[in-house]
Amino acid sequence: AIVDAIASTMEHPLLYAQPGSKTAEAAEMAGLPVAFEVFADRSYLANGQLAPRSMPGSILHDVDAITTRLLRMVRGESIPTIDGGEITFRSDTICVHGDTPQAVNIATSLRNTLESAEFTVSAR
Repeated sequence: AIVDAIASTMEHPLLYAQPGSKTAEAAEMAGLPVAFEVFADRSYLANGQLAPRSMPGSILHDVDAITTRLLRMVRGESIPTIDGGEITFRSDTICVHGDTPQAVNIATSLRNTLESAEFTVSAR
């Protein structure tokens, strides 16, 4: 329903969706472009889902560790999951949650690191 609504109301849609999600799958099947969104300040499970916030360690706080991990993600390298696995994502856009106390520091560090690594950082 979300994909149908976007496709029927937007002239040039770009749907942000988590890699491997049903939303991303539906958008691709409908021919909508998808920007795969990864979450800098959250842990993942081995199945690609975000770890539930109720799980200890699901919300990340260490700015340096987040930055190092995110750089691996955008390079297409694997990252460890909270449940002992490893996962690799395609990532086009990065989310930093505003309710994380270090959100501004995380975003600043990510931007500086990505630009230093010659990634393009821009608004849509």
